[in-house]
Amino acid sequence: SCYSMTEPQAGSDPGEFTCRARCDGEDWVIDGEKWFASHACVAEFLIVMTITDPDVPVHEGSSMIIVPNPTPGMEIVRNTAVGPKDEIGSGVHGYIRFRGCRVPVSNTLGPVGEGFKVAQSRLGGGRIHHAMRTVGILNKALDMMCERVVSRRTKG
Repeated sequence: SCYSMTEPQAGSDPGEFTCRARCDGEDWVIDGEKWFASHACVAEFLIVMTITDPDVPVHEGSSMIIVPNPTPGMEIVRNTAVGPKDEIGSGVHGYIRFRGCRVPVSNTLGPVGEGFKVAQSRLGGGRIHHAMRTVGILNKALDMMCERVVSRRTKG
């Protein structure tokens, strides 16, 4: 799977998202762009956070929609590498464009309008994990620095 939240003009700030999905009968019609979509080029489906009701605050008007890969109207414009070497030569983070991309309303992940809640429930734990990992790395760096300071010999 691929998580598609970040947008070119908004980053990961849902209040600035422009990707929209409108209901047309039994389908969502998605228009907009996402980038840094994790493993888009190899994922069987994308989980797209999109605005489904622009007339209410984003925490009440966004939804998560599952989009099979490929789907007509969805284009992976390019893949981007974010590190020195990705496991796939062209990069694994996709820049994706949706133009009239139709998927069934039944592809909504969770209740309509609760995409922000779904995102926060998943991202919150990730933020804590990254913070804890960073603290661990900094502690190790401090220990290494202290060891180097007391063992270093200089001329004179």
